[in-house]
Amino acid sequence: MKKLYPSIFRSNKFITMDLETRIINKIMEPICVSLYNGSEFTSFFIKDFINSNDMIKVAIQSLMFRKYNGL
Repeated sequence: MKKLYPSIFRSNKFITMDLETRIINKIMEPICVSLYNGSEFTSFFIKDFINSNDMIKVAIQSLMFRKYNGL
């Protein structure tokens, strides 16, 4: 085995996304999307939206801001 060297492009800046799901009629459907940017949590719940597609769309759109550039 060869020794692994640290990457010169390594970054500690990242955002995590977690999807919670439920199974209805053998189909897995998201019911909650949670985001963490290193300092604050944001959650989106299915009851606040018309359907799960809208919920995921809004969650992803919430990441499309200049302050998250490079994360």
